[in-house]
Amino acid sequence: MKSPNSINRLRSVVCWLTILLAQSAISFYAAFAESPAELAAHPGPAQVDPWEAVATPGAQHERLATLVGNWDVTVKNWTQPNAAPHESKARSKKELFLGGRFIKEEFEGQAEADGKLFTGFGLLGYDRLAEQYTSLWLDTTTTAMLVSAGKADGAGNTLILFGEYRDPRSQTPRKTRTVYRLVSKDMHLFEIYELLGRREEVKTTEIVYTRR
Repeated sequence: MKSPNSINRLRSVVCWLTILLAQSAISFYAAFAESPAELAAHPGPAQVDPWEAVATPGAQHERLATLVGNWDVTVKNWTQPNAAPHESKARSKKELFLGGRFIKEEFEGQAEADGKLFTGFGLLGYDRLAEQYTSLWLDTTTTAMLVSAGKADGAGNTLILFGEYRDPRSQTPRKTRTVYRLVSKDMHLFEIYELLGRREEVKTTEIVYTRR
C-alpha cells in the first residue's frame, strides 16, 4: 500500500504534466494561428443576411429602370373580338420608387365608356424572394386592385404576368394575361388578354408608350 506522501508526489507530477501539455498546446496554436492583421487581410467567405439579399435591387430592377421617363401613350380597347377598337390618347409618367425597387406609374387618359378623364396608378417590380415580376394597378374606373405576377422570357425583354379580377356585371372571376414588351429605350408596349379557357384568349387592351 502506497504511503500518503507517495500519493501526494504522484498527484503533483500529474498536475505538472497537465500544465506542461496545456502550455505546449497554446504555444503550438500561437505559432500557426493568423494574427488579427492577417485575418483582416485574408477574410473568410462573406455571410450575407437573407433579408438584405432579397431587399437589394438586382439586374431585373436595372432593366425595369429603362421604363423611367415621360411618355405619350396610344390606347386601344376592344369590347368585342371582331369589332374595331376604341382608340384614345393619354400621358404617363414613370419613375423609380423606394430606392429603385419598383417602377411607379401615374397615368392620365380618357375613359372608354363616357370619355371622362381617366387616371391610374401602377407599381411594377421584381420579387427576388419569389423570383417573379409583380404588378399592382388601380384606377378611377373601379375600387378594386389588379394584382399580377409572372416571369420574363430568356432575353428579359418580354414580361408575361397573370392576374384575376371580378366582372361587376356577371359577378364572375376573369383571368388575365398581361404582356410587357420592351421594344427599345424609347418605346414599350403593354397588352391585356382575357383568358376564356385553357387555350383560348381575346385581346382587350393594347397600350403603346413612346418617349416624349
